[in-house]
Amino acid sequence: RLPRPRRDSLAVVYLRQFRSPLIYLLLAAAVVSLATGELTDAVFIFVVLQVNAVIGAAQEWKAAGSAAALDQLIHKTAVVWRDGVRRQVDAAELVPGDRVEVAAGALVPADIRLDW
Repeated sequence: RLPRPRRDSLAVVYLRQFRSPLIYLLLAAAVVSLATGELTDAVFIFVVLQVNAVIGAAQEWKAAGSAAALDQLIHKTAVVWRDGVRRQVDAAELVPGDRVEVAAGALVPADIRLDW
């Protein structure tokens, strides 16, 4: 069984919200506003950037949690021919030599070699 990918910390998710060309443009506008003495405009832009980052991080964090919960609900099984007998086994129990039945639209439960 493959290890599950680590979930990023909330701080990493928050900082990732600032990796966008539009965000860079707004940060530059805020710096220019500060340099020209337009303190109100600069503060407003910084506040908008923070609110945007908080909302984006919260949505991304919640979506990652939902995806992880859904992944745990899915029980991955496979129909295999083992020792001449057709059985349904947990995907984690597949071993080399199992002949896996694959139907149209089915998810392939493991790294397998397709035979015709």
